[in-house]
Amino acid sequence: MNPLWGSERSNADAHQLDACAISQQHSYGPCHPEISNLGVDADHLVGKQEFCYNWTHPDEPCRNMWHHFTAAELGSDPAGQSSASTEATYNTLPNDGFVAIIIPFFSETYLPYEEGSTPEEVTDYRQHAFNVSRGTSRPNFFCVRLSWNGIAVEQLCDPNDPETGRTTGRVLSRFTSFSLTFFHPAAHSVSSKAIPKRHAANRMLQFWQDMKSAQFVDYQTRVLSFTLPVRANHVKVKNRLTMMLQLTSLGGVLPSFELQSRVDTVDYEYVFTVLMLNLALVIMFVMNEAIEAWDDGFVEYFTKYVDAV
Repeated sequence: MNPLWGSERSNADAHQLDACAISQQHSYGPCHPEISNLGVDADHLVGKQEFCYNWTHPDEPCRNMWHHFTAAELGSDPAGQSSASTEATYNTLPNDGFVAIIIPFFSETYLPYEEGSTPEEVTDYRQHAFNVSRGTSRPNFFCVRLSWNGIAVEQLCDPNDPETGRTTGRVLSRFTSFSLTFFHPAAHSVSSKAIPKRHAANRMLQFWQDMKSAQFVDYQTRVLSFTLPVRANHVKVKNRLTMMLQLTSLGGVLPSFELQSRVDTVDYEYVFTVLMLNLALVIMFVMNEAIEAWDDGFVEYFTKYVDAV
């Protein structure tokens, strides 16, 4: 019998109880703790070694292994990500781990296919990406920047059909084509000869399929976090949606999400004007109360309940 379960549980030390919080009869070996119970304190249990399964050549390592990043390296909150799962009692999930990144964007100019072992080897898309708040380019081409492991990068654009100006599906995946392809700016098109044949269509869909084949999610996975920063350009509002899937050691899945919204562009001159007016009102009321305290006497003033409040 495992001492962490049943009647022998009272003999276990505090660290063991934190690792295995469920009490019931168990006779099938050691207790494997749930990361969701420990939150950011589970760092000592997290496997940080590089991993990847080469499904085409099983005896050889992958060209680009998944690399572990700390929360600081990812620019995320080191205190962790708050879960909204009632089943997991609103626990906190660690923000470090292994990443795969997809950045779709519109570009004014056609960017030829590129790939590199580091981000610096590929053209910086931010110099060409369409953004209403920046107002620097036109959305002529639909492109995507992909990173398999947060280090290696590839980038490509849809050349658009030369006759209709519509996208050809070279970038899109099946589950995003409905929501994105109905937006078609001016009929710009270019030759597609510069794009490798293996990326002839549905590159994002192939990206997800390759991750599945390389076993990005396996029996050791405890948390999957999908972060989607979305901008509504026409109203200048951006949202950050975080969808979390907590995977238990028994195969259960606990879903939850968090949505944050903010105004993308702010008239700071107007905001600071309002703040200065508020500051002036605060100073006026402080001076008014100071005069009243001087006239009444400080002892009498502060012994009055209303004044004290």
